[in-house]
Amino acid sequence: MVSRPHRVAPPDRYLELRYEDLVSRPRPTLTQILDHLGLPWDEAVLRHAEYQHALFDHPYGHPAAESAGKPLHSGRLGRHAEDLTRAQIAEFERIAGSELARLGYLSAPTLTVEA
Repeated sequence: MVSRPHRVAPPDRYLELRYEDLVSRPRPTLTQILDHLGLPWDEAVLRHAEYQHALFDHPYGHPAAESAGKPLHSGRLGRHAEDLTRAQIAEFERIAGSELARLGYLSAPTLTVEA
């Protein structure tokens, strides 16, 4: 699901972002999103938690519905290192290593990845 879209989607239909950039550099990252969508900048996007969201009216079990209305924060960055064991991280990196490397997420950059 992650490895294919950046290769096949037309550039004007696909924008890949890092969550880390969104929470650590929200203004430039949100500017990039709005530019990609052809929308003008609005300061309200930095204060999204102050507004009612349509997602809350019909969340349909969306896993991010609750957090969508909260302010951006970096509290979840690196959380995988707390939630997963070293063995689980190594197994995930073995399976998804090429995509993790492409996206800059490998915890051990010298990890050998199987094809």
